[in-house]
Amino acid sequence: MDSRPKKYLLNIILSIIIFMILSVLLSCVVVYPILKIYETIVGTEMPRTFVIMLIIFTFMIISAGFFVYLRKISNWFFVSIDNKNIYFGRNRQTKLPFNEILAIINGLPEKMSSTINANKYLQHGLWLYLVNKRKNSLLIVNKDYSIVQFNIHNNINGKQLMEMFINKNNEKFIINYEYDKEQIEVLKKIKPNQIQRSARIKNAFSCLKV
Repeated sequence: MDSRPKKYLLNIILSIIIFMILSVLLSCVVVYPILKIYETIVGTEMPRTFVIMLIIFTFMIISAGFFVYLRKISNWFFVSIDNKNIYFGRNRQTKLPFNEILAIINGLPEKMSSTINANKYLQHGLWLYLVNKRKNSLLIVNKDYSIVQFNIHNNINGKQLMEMFINKNNEKFIINYEYDKEQIEVLKKIKPNQIQRSARIKNAFSCLKV
């Protein structure tokens, strides 16, 4: 079974608004100082045609960068599953075998920071939608104590795929897990649907036994 992000009209509208805001900010932060430097060096104002070309060029650069960034983030919300593995990415570039999974914890801690993280909102190419509630996430803890915050609840087939994943690994499923302070701190910085490992993560979850 495969799952991919949904596209909403609201996402497109919000993306257009973001592009407009970025264009204005870029004009203020980049274009205006350039015009002042040009005026100081040359002694005259930059020709209007060059000003328009400069604005268009800078807008194209920031738009391209923004698109690449969103596409990179959205890549991890393409998920597929078979009888032995779960795959992340459009091209299944990340494979996680079920036999490498130690535990699957239902939900993330409610005490995690509420600070807005752009990675949790910019989830699909040029489209924006709000992050799923923490209760809809699964925390996958692997035998090497790497972790994955798994959440495709709002995807096409997302709920069904997550249920299938749980059913195939039912013996590893943990409900009502109580996170300790160290684990909560670690989880504040993780990115969704990506295998993440570090010494700090390993120390935080090495106490977990199933």
